[in-house]
Amino acid sequence: MSEVTRSIRTMLFRREQAHILDTWHVLGLRGTASHDYEVADLFVPEQYTTWRDSAADRRENGPLYNIPLLTLYGIGFCGVALGIARTTLTAFVQLAQTKTSGGGLGAATVLRDNAVIQSGVARATGALRSSRAFLMQMLAEVWQASAASGALPLEQRAHLRLAITDAIEAARKVVDFAYRAAGTTAIFEGSAFERRFRDLHTLLAQGQAHLSNFESAGQALFGLEPTQRL
Repeated sequence: MSEVTRSIRTMLFRREQAHILDTWHVLGLRGTASHDYEVADLFVPEQYTTWRDSAADRRENGPLYNIPLLTLYGIGFCGVALGIARTTLTAFVQLAQTKTSGGGLGAATVLRDNAVIQSGVARATGALRSSRAFLMQMLAEVWQASAASGALPLEQRAHLRLAITDAIEAARKVVDFAYRAAGTTAIFEGSAFERRFRDLHTLLAQGQAHLSNFESAGQALFGLEPTQRL
């Protein structure tokens, strides 16, 4: 089967030519308005279509366009995840300056003075910064390879997929820690935590965050053909 046969063809047409289906009633990421749509009896001229990741269809030859779309999607999703985690952790550190611990049982000390909280914030900070550093390293290496040869070796793609999925997983752990440590403050609408918690866990449903990505990356690192695209 040829690469083109296995690819997805992208077609561009005007929004008013599609019927938007009101289906995006979800836990989080509501602002994306990612509704379904359908078209009927629509002809799209060939010049408004392209095979995804087809070198022959490219009109630009820069490094960005050598990176597969699936990889770019992953980079975008993990950037959102890291941003949510960072702002959630920052909000918790601010909250911990004034919120008392003890679950309302009369404790006089604030959360920042609790050893468990101190350790948790340190570990969350380390995990977040480490995963981001790994991701940034791999993005730099991939960009250099793309600029130099236009090709991304399998091992390098595996490392980048590992960095993407690991960053999303690290973000999940940070958000879960902050949400739980914030106690009842986190559960109210409009707090600094509830929407970010919903958004992050909605993002986890995307294929870019799926734990099977670790399996495929591991297969590639062993020199095996991955069961799914990296």
